[in-house]
Amino acid sequence: MTDTDRVAARRAAFDAVPADTYPRTAAGADVMARYVTTDQFRWGLDRVLDGLTAPPR
Repeated sequence: MTDTDRVAARRAAFDAVPADTYPRTAAGADVMARYVTTDQFRWGLDRVLDGLTAPPR
């Protein structure tokens, strides 16, 4: 599955959320749908690894 596919699937899921019940979710759906890219995963993984390999304080 590509990043584009993952974003599209999440966007479709957010579209199913009733906007009148969850207005903030509906308003932020585009941004939240993009929070599943490979670049974001790699960035997060790099930060975890940075923490594991940092010298003790």
